[in-house]
Amino acid sequence: MISLGLFVVLLVLIILEKKKVINLSNMGASIFMMISVSAVVGLYIYEWLCIIIRALANTFKSEVIDNLVTIDRSRGGLVVRLIMQIILFVPFAAAFIYIIQHIVRKPLARLETESDKDYSERCTLRLLTLGIIAALLFAVSFVVMILLIAPYFDMLVNTFMAYFNPLMVFLALVFTFGLLLFFFCIAFVLKNSTLIVLLFSIGLFCTALYLFSLVFGIASAVRAKKNGRLTSSQAVVYSLLSFLMGWNFVVYLVMRKKLKEK
Repeated sequence: MISLGLFVVLLVLIILEKKKVINLSNMGASIFMMISVSAVVGLYIYEWLCIIIRALANTFKSEVIDNLVTIDRSRGGLVVRLIMQIILFVPFAAAFIYIIQHIVRKPLARLETESDKDYSERCTLRLLTLGIIAALLFAVSFVVMILLIAPYFDMLVNTFMAYFNPLMVFLALVFTFGLLLFFFCIAFVLKNSTLIVLLFSIGLFCTALYLFSLVFGIASAVRAKKNGRLTSSQAVVYSLLSFLMGWNFVVYLVMRKKLKEK
């Protein structure tokens, strides 16, 4: 099962971090952890989508046209996978939070002669750099997602017009009290299963990267405020601007420049 394997990967990553094999003081290691965890999140959602789409196809005796949905067709196999997905949800969330927390709290190894303020300022700049990288990775991943789903837009539009044009919706509401709309939705999902799988699985990968960038930005603003490099109002403004999806890297560049000024 994909998710079980992914959970094992997460555990291995955490163990390696605990054993200092993966040292989060190293920029490359932090980026590797960030990308790995985001990929795990996307693949976890991918299996959820595969289960749902395959179950719908089995229930409504439909041939799924999505080559990405390659999991077991049997009802028993789908039930086992679904139970495993539910069981693994909390451990996945806990592992994700653990890794983000450790990157934020232990971003750099402290030098023996370093003061608290100097160390905190170095950590602030380090987190901002990671935030910039996470935001840029998000932007690149988002563009890749658009390019991958673009070939399926025509089918999306065609099936939407076929099942949800005003006449079909009117007839469904008048003659079936809206019940037929439910079956239209199922048919729509099955016909566009490839697009849905790509959109949500890659979309969750992008969302995970965005969350990394957001957390790094807010943590940087809080650290800078504690250092006295930002006022309370400035820290609040930068924290709020960190929510700008896809554009927060500009905010981090501006804040980084300001903090490096002596």
